[in-house]
Amino acid sequence: YEYYYSTTNTAPTTATVGTPVATTSATISNLSPVTAYYVWVRSICSDTDTSNWTISLTFTTPCEAEMAPTAVQTFTSLSSNVNTSLPCWSEATSVAANPFVPTITNSNWSSENFGNGGSNNAAYYNIYRSTGMNWLISNQIDLGTTPGQFRVKYDYAVTDYDETYLTEEAYAAHVVNLIVSTDGGITWSPSNIIYSHEGVYSGGNQITVDLTNYSGVVKFAWRVVENNTTDIDIDFFIDNFVVERIPCTSPVTIAGGGIVCAENDLAAVTVTLPSAGSWEITINDGTNSSVVNATGPEYT
Repeated sequence: YEYYYSTTNTAPTTATVGTPVATTSATISNLSPVTAYYVWVRSICSDTDTSNWTISLTFTTPCEAEMAPTAVQTFTSLSSNVNTSLPCWSEATSVAANPFVPTITNSNWSSENFGNGGSNNAAYYNIYRSTGMNWLISNQIDLGTTPGQFRVKYDYAVTDYDETYLTEEAYAAHVVNLIVSTDGGITWSPSNIIYSHEGVYSGGNQITVDLTNYSGVVKFAWRVVENNTTDIDIDFFIDNFVVERIPCTSPVTIAGGGIVCAENDLAAVTVTLPSAGSWEITINDGTNSSVVNATGPEYT
């Protein structure tokens, strides 16, 4: 047999050279994720005698975890249905009996221009009186094996319903939780809520949350929990979601200051650094400098 595959549905010709196999199955490797492929097969009876190619078989490869730091998710392709318009993302709902067990289905998450103004498409939710809990769930993201290397960052806005301004000034009893799934979206837990939008709203903002204790393959979700007894009717927006490296901190001062040692003074000196972690210390004797690697909070 011989098979041929492509990402376009253009059938091979008699002269097309495929990949020969001597069995009735074959494994195709090194395919791209979230990509539609088309496959054709034909029989090889001899060097000069082949059958016609079959009609095409099509399949789409699944998602794979995106390595952090990630690309910025701008929600440009998002429509009213997250599950069909935003590759590898999903929307879901949960109920009060199992508030952290989302079921993948259509929810009240949708798309709208960020802050109800301009033309910048964003993830959008009208928070009013829904009785269920509605989830927006990210793709899988691989944080690597070392915790504390990355942070979550995104823009958010809150407005009155269908307006560009906010007069309500509060979420009332409405809450939007940002949650991490530590097993790639299989399970979710209240202990992994890393931020909550609730209480008094302080205006349009950008949220950053350090993933201090997280590593491996994770997913993120925004879970909207609405109070169905309040008249507070607000729109909630998310845009420009990214997982990025935590920026390296530059020390402002070093406790102990610039230390000057007297000639032939071999006494040990302890420098207090701004925090634990990795630092470089430059030692200068007035003529020459050397750099040493140090681990805070102290170096002797």
